[in-house]
Amino acid sequence: MTEDEAKAAIRRQGWTPRRRKDAKGHQFYLYAYHRIGGKVVEKYIAPLSQLERMTESEIVAKLS
Repeated sequence: MTEDEAKAAIRRQGWTPRRRKDAKGHQFYLYAYHRIGGKVVEKYIAPLSQLERMTESEIVAKLS
């Protein structure tokens, strides 16, 4: 799965994808977030380097 395909899968579940760096700025990670009332909920998906091994069903499971 490419980064764009993963982002589309996250959007289909009603979440917003967010790409973040680690503290040293060397590796990127994919997160998903959405608002519940006034609170923002954020969930870790995977490092971008591991996305090609993931399926859409694995991403959906992480958002549940």
